[in-house]
Amino acid sequence: MACKAVKSSPEIPFIKMKHIAFFLFLLFSVLATVVAKAQVPDEKFSVRIEAGASIPLGRFAHKSFSATPHDTSGNAVVGLSADAVFMYQLKKSLGVSLIIGGSINKQDEEYLRNEIKKHGSDQMIVNVNSDNWKVFKVMPGVYYSIPFSSASRWELTPMISMGFCKTKVPGFSYSYYYPGLSGPASAFSKGKENLPVTFCYSASLAINYQLSRRLFVLANANYFGASPSQEYNYYADWPQTTELASAKKHYSLASANLKIGAGIRF
Repeated sequence: MACKAVKSSPEIPFIKMKHIAFFLFLLFSVLATVVAKAQVPDEKFSVRIEAGASIPLGRFAHKSFSATPHDTSGNAVVGLSADAVFMYQLKKSLGVSLIIGGSINKQDEEYLRNEIKKHGSDQMIVNVNSDNWKVFKVMPGVYYSIPFSSASRWELTPMISMGFCKTKVPGFSYSYYYPGLSGPASAFSKGKENLPVTFCYSASLAINYQLSRRLFVLANANYFGASPSQEYNYYADWPQTTELASAKKHYSLASANLKIGAGIRF
């Protein structure tokens, strides 16, 4: 089936809008540091380590086994997310933060295996090997501490972060054969595709429990979003190979993350 390019009306590139939002966010963080004059706790610095489930959402989780170059389905399944969060208290409640972390999500090999078998029979033996989605991120942010009461050990910490992330579109390969038939197995391989450094953002809400003056444990729920894009070429008049066209496809790295962790103030 022929794939044809779809023209869109001119618009400001979305990535530029993201850059503007990011620099405004940094400006807000600097201004917050300058105007902070209220009482600051004795332990201004804190570091927390947290890890848990990374649940892909939307197009990142969408399942597809398509040969078209336009397909941007992630085929991602629940994986692991882990972050180190560095925090500095500006006021009694307001602070700035820096998140350094990442996530790993496998592709759904069982889905890919079943899709391949649909083109054969139940006797077909299918082997699938796939790479993982690996996302590395660095995000400065701001947070606000909300104690349950003046004497409570419990505290809510909402946080908003913006920064940049890096990943690759994972590849996969498969082979299949029928028992009892001679000859080599049929095979297919799709390699990794490099994606550029991309703007990303996160909104989270953590609940902390103070074990002592310096030590605390936490549970954190957050949403992470990023939309890396990639330019590519394809034959607009396929299966003819006379007209080579260019286009851009947009991937999604959206995920909900449920994590637990521990921290120390100093």
